[in-house]
Amino acid sequence: MAKSFSFLSLILVLLAVGCSGGKNQEAAEAAVEALQAVDSAVSVGTNMVNYRQAIVLARTEVDQYLAKDSDSEFAQNLSRAMDGHQAAADWWQCEIARAQNSLETRWDAQARCRDAVLPSIFVLYPDAEPKVEAAVANRQSPLEYQSQALDPDAMLQFVWRHTSADTDKVIEAL
Repeated sequence: MAKSFSFLSLILVLLAVGCSGGKNQEAAEAAVEALQAVDSAVSVGTNMVNYRQAIVLARTEVDQYLAKDSDSEFAQNLSRAMDGHQAAADWWQCEIARAQNSLETRWDAQARCRDAVLPSIFVLYPDAEPKVEAAVANRQSPLEYQSQALDPDAMLQFVWRHTSADTDKVIEAL
């Protein structure tokens, strides 16, 4: 009886692992599909509102997967790609930044906004920081904001290249 009980227990454990593995696989596939939708929005050209909506929808799927697995290399690449898209959206959102007072120009407001986003980009993509520092150092006049030395579209493209590479890693790992 003890042997049959342990054999039955083993079968139940294997079934449970198989079922949860299947659910994990389904969650991973759903997260990847959602992430691919965000990448597609970038590649076909989109507006900021649609891009943000795609990110919100994808974030739900990605977070559901990350609740089950946050330690694997797959999960880390998935998370980095999603966080990269969020940083890109935040950077892009700075296009419509408004001056906080009459002494601040729209250009200053955009630069202040972008400078607030730069640290998250540096955390995600450490290779960005030396490039930004070099761009700032190459300026003849002192700058109030680091991002004033940057081409906003080039930085957005830089982040999108990284998110695309992270998405490719996620797809390969699936």
